[in-house]
Amino acid sequence: MYADSSPAIGRDGTLYIGLHKGLYENQLENTLIAIKDNPNSVKEEELPSEYKLEQNYPNPFNPSTTIKFNLPERSEVKLSIYNFLGQEIEILFQGEKEAGSYEYIFENKSLSTGVYFCVLESQQVRLSRKMMLIK
Repeated sequence: MYADSSPAIGRDGTLYIGLHKGLYENQLENTLIAIKDNPNSVKEEELPSEYKLEQNYPNPFNPSTTIKFNLPERSEVKLSIYNFLGQEIEILFQGEKEAGSYEYIFENKSLSTGVYFCVLESQQVRLSRKMMLIK
């Protein structure tokens, strides 16, 4: 059994495929396959239009918090945590990322209660958000 080499699509989106038995299309089989796919909507993932570092949540946190950021283009980025004195205490990620939305979990049980900063750096931007750790 072979599929017809020229399927047709109806106005309503139905795909029609005829079948034949032999190597030649004149040996037709009285079989017709109709496939109808009628989606209600098609959702395409939209890429972010700008660099964005969202506020962590929960905030205040103990012992972990979620950090989300968006990149509108492929970028070399560094996502770091700094203490109130401006000392880098942890690098969550450093390297190249494709355009898109990302999420990291920051968890550090050895830090004391206080204010910390999450910083997203690339060649284009440097964004920061204040975070509060409460024990």
